Amino acid sequence: MSQEPLRLLVLDGEPGWGTALLDGLASHGLAASTCSDPQQLEACLQQTDGTDLIVVDLAIGAQQSLWFSRWLHEHGQPRPVLAVGTLLDESRRVQLLETWADDVLGLPLSLPEFVARCRALWRRHQLRLAQWRERTPTTRLRHGEIEMLVEEHAVWRAGEPVNLTPREFRLLEYLLRHPGQVLDRDTLLERVWGEMSSMELDPKTVDVHIRWLRIKLERDAASPQLITTVRGRGYRLG
Repeated sequence: MSQEPLRLLVLDGEPGWGTALLDGLASHGLAASTCSDPQQLEACLQQTDGTDLIVVDLAIGAQQSLWFSRWLHEHGQPRPVLAVGTLLDESRRVQLLETWADDVLGLPLSLPEFVARCRALWRRHQLRLAQWRERTPTTRLRHGEIEMLVEEHAVWRAGEPVNLTPREFRLLEYLLRHPGQVLDRDTLLERVWGEMSSMELDPKTVDVHIRWLRIKLERDAASPQLITTVRGRGYRLG
């Protein structure tokens, strides 16, 4: 079994629970960061590039659990998710597994079992990725200094790796597949966010994600050369 350190993000519903968990992980080859402020959940999740597995303490509450479920649906599920909580009867476990959790573990935790579950989840995740890559030929997209391997979810600028969120990645992929075309907000919402999104989302959502891409990809985000604005019409790659 691989002893590579696993990096966990713990969404901690009870401040102190995740911190206590951290104390016992190092000796088992796991490392974790915690997020206990509901207002910071999205910010934490947007920064999961170095995270192997997400642990969700169900004490974050029903409203935040629902929000998290919707976030996974919106952004995809690039990391395995382990839900932990108390009083989890069979129907609740089934609900979690059928909606957004890859595994469920009851509290109080046995640290050895928790570590074993995390490692098992990660092995299954790696196996699924390997099987998927064997079936799917690699698609390579290029534009100037930007290079993307679509199936590997990898992007480079001038040979340096760039970490993108799943939504940023899909937006850049669409732009790379349509170089030189002026793409308006509604088109991008429909093609990148989904068919119903043009009616449900604020079109300024596109502007926000374009700004994030520019920060990560442009040499000078204030004077973009890669993703340019065509005033009154939309955005163009190149």
